[in-house]
Amino acid sequence: VNFPSRGRPVAISAHSMGGLVTRRALDGVMNREPGFPPGMWVQDVVTSGTAHNGALMSGLCPPFVIRQCDEMRPASLFLLFLDKNPQGRDLTGASRSTDWTLIGSECDIVVPAISATTMDRVNTSRPEVFKKVFTRPAILAGGCLNPAADDHTETATHPAALDRISTSLGNRD
Repeated sequence: VNFPSRGRPVAISAHSMGGLVTRRALDGVMNREPGFPPGMWVQDVVTSGTAHNGALMSGLCPPFVIRQCDEMRPASLFLLFLDKNPQGRDLTGASRSTDWTLIGSECDIVVPAISATTMDRVNTSRPEVFKKVFTRPAILAGGCLNPAADDHTETATHPAALDRISTSLGNRD
């Protein structure tokens, strides 16, 4: 809170629904929606195991009972109207670039890797949306049952997410 309110950029590492909350916050700021601050300068966002394209597991929740489950259903109105690559703004309201890194795992049974890495680059103010998928270990090595396999929780604790932010911030002018 202190950095954005002083006009200084921040980096965010978010896991699961936290990635959608971050994306929605930047979307509201970018589109100058009522109830959102005039600026939120976020240089880098890394999402790990975020259901950018929905999660089939959300279908296990009773419909219309848990709002988060409804919002994470594939093709939900929440996901359909969420900007594909929202960008930050500084306190003056000027557009600021936000780099996105999307991390998923082939062993994540909560949010499939394809959903965790399916936020397309629609906004052209950034050159790319970086995507990283941790692959399933070979069957002979135990596949997703291998203790070294990255599941839904481990995508958030894997050093690749924070390394990506550190590298990006280190390359700033």
